[in-house]
Amino acid sequence: MECKGLGRKKVLGPAAVSNRSRHLRHLDSHTRIRARANFMRTNDNNSISMAVDQERIKSELAAAGISIQDIYDLVNTDRPYPAAVPILLRLLNEDTEPDVVTEGVIRALAVKEAIGKAGPVLISAYNKTQKDKSSLRWAIGNTMYMVITKDDVNDILAIGLDKGNGTSRQMFVAALGKVKSEEAEDILLCLLDDEEVATHALEALGRMKSKMAVDKIAVLLNHPRSLIRKEARSALKKIER
Repeated sequence: MECKGLGRKKVLGPAAVSNRSRHLRHLDSHTRIRARANFMRTNDNNSISMAVDQERIKSELAAAGISIQDIYDLVNTDRPYPAAVPILLRLLNEDTEPDVVTEGVIRALAVKEAIGKAGPVLISAYNKTQKDKSSLRWAIGNTMYMVITKDDVNDILAIGLDKGNGTSRQMFVAALGKVKSEEAEDILLCLLDDEEVATHALEALGRMKSKMAVDKIAVLLNHPRSLIRKEARSALKKIER
């Protein structure tokens, strides 16, 4: 089934922010570790563009009282850094080089202090990033999962509905479960038919406790893919609690 239209229009307001919010950016730890390893390899290769941007980032953060060796120090710390958020947003708007530094800036924005501030900048960065850079676009969605507000819903729905965005949509789709939106619920139901994002749609519908989704999720208990069956069971348990 192809998703068409945007269903109901009412956005009811944001869901409560989990007290684990600061650590949500670490859910994809293998990707984060790989990005850091890539960073170190590139740095060892004396990348001029990386050195320039890294020094600029370090200098601007130092002026705000934040000392780092590289951008991944922020990604890996548990300490809050609210003063860094406006600097990181401006850097993302200005474009940084190479992609591994940009990814570090994106991941460093996955903190509660960026909620209500980062959404439009992340959406803009996603839309202007080439589609073949799927891992970078996925990282943007991962950060959006952390910082989503009701004001971001329409832009995220457009991303989720565009199959040309491929698997980079996944965390955007999952993020919709954190915002109470009738329109998002309609689209998530439709996205259960899209195997690239079905597990993330299931996660979102479970988080929403969507009664509308129960019958359709029940059908997925017999899906040929084990991961979809597992997520369907998990979603139903959350809804039925």
